[in-house]
Amino acid sequence: MDNLQIVREYIEEVENKGKIDQSDKYLTPHFQIHSLHLNPKPVGDTQPKTYKEALQQSQEALSNSHKTINDIFMQGDKVVVLWTTEAINTGKFMGNPPTNKKVTYSGMTIFRLENGKIAEYWYVWDRLGLYQQLGIIKS
Repeated sequence: MDNLQIVREYIEEVENKGKIDQSDKYLTPHFQIHSLHLNPKPVGDTQPKTYKEALQQSQEALSNSHKTINDIFMQGDKVVVLWTTEAINTGKFMGNPPTNKKVTYSGMTIFRLENGKIAEYWYVWDRLGLYQQLGIIKS
């Protein structure tokens, strides 16, 4: 399986289907994130266990989440994914009660793979647009 297939499968199985327990299949033991996740704590030194906790919190806040890959390409050991996510805010998000609103936001993730597993990723997404949809920040 090449790096593109690994990333596609990771997004489908772990992020879209919510199989967080499957993430060890895709992540190296020294996996790191170099940006902020939905959890507002810095995660630059995130290990797989902490990442799973953050992902679980995200899935509780934004249920029925589905990430669509708009574009994907590979250069060397990196895979770049441009994506759009749709979800429903059914749980507490950043201290705010659920709105039950359907939200859509887009972003980009750069994955670096090592020996067929994700070693790092850089994650940028439209926080402002999501916060406006949830009423956290006024439009």
